[in-house]
Amino acid sequence: MPNKKILVTDDNAEIAAFIKIALESRGHTVTITRDPDDLLSRLPNEHPDLVIMDVMMPHKSGYDTLRELRTHTATVPVLIMSGRPTVQNLFIGEDIQGFLIKPFSMEQLVEKVDEIFKTKS
Repeated sequence: MPNKKILVTDDNAEIAAFIKIALESRGHTVTITRDPDDLLSRLPNEHPDLVIMDVMMPHKSGYDTLRELRTHTATVPVLIMSGRPTVQNLFIGEDIQGFLIKPFSMEQLVEKVDEIFKTKS
């Protein structure tokens, strides 16, 4: 699979670093943001192949961020993650390509990302 550009937003530095290491080890380019507004401001210039974001973040939820993201781009795949399994229900009917429940393993993350890219191609 060719190198993909992935934009990750999570206010937890340890989880963001874990994701970066896991996906860069697979040859992807990963940019980390800690804030949903930073993610949204980067979209026009970075043109990511995938956005991975947490649901529970300060100042703006992942749900609100997704809604705003879709006004900028309808095509970028989005993988949502949360430590609260019931939050997944909020995203039923939303345009997302996957949901990961924290904590997840490196293998689960890589498998889900690979699945998204295979579906997209």
